[in-house]
Amino acid sequence: MQALAADSLKTRWLTDEVSDFAQSSSTLTVRDGYVYVGTVDVVSDENRNTTYNNGTFTRINLLTGAISWRYTNSAEGYYWGGAAFSGDYAVIATSAGTVEVIDSKTGKLVSSWSLGVVVNSDCVASEDGSRVYLVSSDGKLHTFAVGEDGQITEPEPALDLGLETSKSTPTVVGGTMIVGVAVAGDHGALAVVDLQTGGVKLVTQADGAVLPAASFSGGGVKAAPLVSVQNGQTLSFLGVQIIRRMGILCKDHLVVFPTFCCRNDILYRRLALLVSQRPGDEFVLCIRDH
Repeated sequence: MQALAADSLKTRWLTDEVSDFAQSSSTLTVRDGYVYVGTVDVVSDENRNTTYNNGTFTRINLLTGAISWRYTNSAEGYYWGGAAFSGDYAVIATSAGTVEVIDSKTGKLVSSWSLGVVVNSDCVASEDGSRVYLVSSDGKLHTFAVGEDGQITEPEPALDLGLETSKSTPTVVGGTMIVGVAVAGDHGALAVVDLQTGGVKLVTQADGAVLPAASFSGGGVKAAPLVSVQNGQTLSFLGVQIIRRMGILCKDHLVVFPTFCCRNDILYRRLALLVSQRPGDEFVLCIRDH
């Protein structure tokens, strides 16, 4: 991991590499002066059979770059996910679908729960921290709590959102969860879930037209929806996964950029900031006044 000065983009610190095969598309989680990040070793043979294992979940000092601790899961990994916090515990799901509760002070695994399905989602805590949510790749919502001793409690039956697939982190606003999804034909959509009743509403159109389909299987909306409540209005931003195009849905209007986006957006005042990837592995920062 590398930290840069915001004013000069000069390197402040750089950690050693985890391994020759380590990759990470994980969300960075910052808390109490530390940043938490997951990785996974991705190895392919000559027949393109790929294994994902030797995952690491690491806590790093934000000021110095010193590694506080590193937890390793030799059988699974953290390719596309991030942690939520419940009390003193970090909660993260492996790509293979195992929810893990890790003591944030010691880096020790306290409890785990196998969902039996691939997960490409961050864990997200409710506003009061009493519940943890994640959406598995088969489009089902999983809800549970973490006790004071770090044990997973009150797991609810998986809620089928009626989706083709989901590789997006949910956003929770009050009693509502918003998550990016793919529906029939890999068209992008937003699922708006009432967390009290389990009711689901799909947003599939912008500018009066159906949101575009992805250019490859499993596309749709992969980045977490960015939700901003301003002056009594709720604005939603999302990235639509299309080769050479990335769309942002702002209210009911779709804005298209010539880029490829699969990570989460940031809203600063009136500006939407998005880190995206152009063909040729060029990463760019898109800024748009919403």
